[in-house]
Amino acid sequence: FFFISFCTNNKMVSEGEEKSQVRIGKKRIMPVSNELLDAENIPPSGRDYCAHILIPLQRCRRDTFYVPWKCQHLRHMYDKCQFVETLRRVNFEKVKETREY
Repeated sequence: FFFISFCTNNKMVSEGEEKSQVRIGKKRIMPVSNELLDAENIPPSGRDYCAHILIPLQRCRRDTFYVPWKCQHLRHMYDKCQFVETLRRVNFEKVKETREY
């Protein structure tokens, strides 16, 4: 859904909601532009905050004809990024639940 947010004293007021919510963390910026994701044919499921690692991983896979042992370092980096993002989302949900009243 669409948010218009105004930050004042760590409060976030959004259009369409009556009560304000506490802003948790900083606003995150995608590390890769949508144009680059389109040019690299990244599927919608890969368009997340780990896309900056997925692009070189996909290039390596294409260049080496998907030989599994050629791109291990990039695959490990991508898996670790996905794991950290999952932990961040879980932590965000826990903090969000504790701050609801």
